[in-house]
Amino acid sequence: MIYALVSFFTPNGLHIMGAVKTGKVLDAMEKSFYYPVSWSEAHRYKALLDQEGVPYEIQSPLDLPILEEGKLAIVFPSIPLRLYAWVRTLFYRDGLRYPDTFSSFR
Repeated sequence: MIYALVSFFTPNGLHIMGAVKTGKVLDAMEKSFYYPVSWSEAHRYKALLDQEGVPYEIQSPLDLPILEEGKLAIVFPSIPLRLYAWVRTLFYRDGLRYPDTFSSFR
């Protein structure tokens, strides 16, 4: 497990900071797609993904600058089609392609 520092402002101007325990560490080359989610949604998705043993990583706007402030990205490697179908059903949509320019750790 790894931890990510998350810092953002809520719509009413409240500054939130904290550490998030993320999923399994993914090699930079493995990052394939992601779902942007709110801070409150991330906890629920994390619990469900951990329960199913799905590999993922949670990133903040500091890690993935194209994210909107107050959002987190749940990032996935390339996964088997059957598992992708389960993840897609969980998020109610297809994931977004992970940008190539952010495909390696700094």
